[in-house]
Amino acid sequence: MKIVWFQTLEPTVSTAGQGKAPPKSGPTTFDLMIIRKLSYGPLFTLLLLAGCIEPFSLDIERVSNQIIVEAILSNHPELQSVKLRQTPNDPLGFIELEGAIVKVENSNGIKFSFSEASAGTYYPNTPIEVTNGEKYRLLVDLGDSVQIVSNWQSVPPPLKIETAYVSPTIEQSLNDNGYLIPYYGFSYYVTSEYTNATSTFVRYSYQSAYIMESPLRSSLCWDCTGCYIVSNAKDFIKTAFVENGSRKRLSNYQIAFINSSYEYSIKKTLRVFQHSINEDTYEYYATIEQQKNLKGTIFDPPPAIAKTNLKDVRNPERAIYGFFEVNSVDEASVSTNGNSAPFAVRTFDEICTPYNLYTNPQCADCRVKEGATNERPAWF
Repeated sequence: MKIVWFQTLEPTVSTAGQGKAPPKSGPTTFDLMIIRKLSYGPLFTLLLLAGCIEPFSLDIERVSNQIIVEAILSNHPELQSVKLRQTPNDPLGFIELEGAIVKVENSNGIKFSFSEASAGTYYPNTPIEVTNGEKYRLLVDLGDSVQIVSNWQSVPPPLKIETAYVSPTIEQSLNDNGYLIPYYGFSYYVTSEYTNATSTFVRYSYQSAYIMESPLRSSLCWDCTGCYIVSNAKDFIKTAFVENGSRKRLSNYQIAFINSSYEYSIKKTLRVFQHSINEDTYEYYATIEQQKNLKGTIFDPPPAIAKTNLKDVRNPERAIYGFFEVNSVDEASVSTNGNSAPFAVRTFDEICTPYNLYTNPQCADCRVKEGATNERPAWF
């Protein structure tokens, strides 16, 4: 693990599968997007063309009562969880599936039980020691004739992070009127170690934490002075692969662009996770990544459904969405602040004034901010 501060290195990308993160968009909830594509995607071109002629309306069948599974088994104990949800009649919401019997089985027949920590979210009773090369599958019993079983998934060899760093960046993007609009932020890059594998597939996610001040705090509250605000990215950030191994690697690979904000005024740290994944897992995430970045033009690729590795053995005709992912993880912490940025970074004094204290109560007590803690994360 390396902690690296601002660098002015201009990244180069030479490995297949690498690309630039979009400047404006942060992570989004990809499973909701999939359900929307299932409902509306096939009609997109028709609506676009017909909209040029005259207004009209169509009854679009909503996809409801679809089961979505997000399951990860990793060599990192913090990244072992199963989330179960279902789409109701309203496609903008989810129903958390409670009371399920959730287990993971290895190829030796040993089963590991999960307990429900919160509605629809399950964790192993004890952390599972994941072995490289071992095979695992997910078993979920929801009752009502629903029994979900995944394909067997083997644990891929880990790909180590050699270094990770952040660089202040000014991105430009065309708006609807054809004008270039600047976006100020911070780009995060990773260089992996060399690999001799025929092909190595990875995806990236992160946790973040920043130091928050409360300029309007009372002198009577000693622990309102400053907090660490910790949060998780909403989904995977980026996919990549190293093709035709033999001493190949990802080099200065951009995994994220985050818009500048007051979070950078003192110190912000990203805990970057590099997940080594199987090829079918990569294809699943790559499909979602492609759909997530659609621009809404006629030049976009047609909407696609990410291929799942889950099925309902009691009712094979039922479609199960989501994926059971088995991975190996390496991580690195990347810290920075806005002092060296070639643009102004907002401070807490700027966003905290007596006039907006009602809408920003964290300006008086940082502890009310979601994700706040007075304990410094070990990776910060």
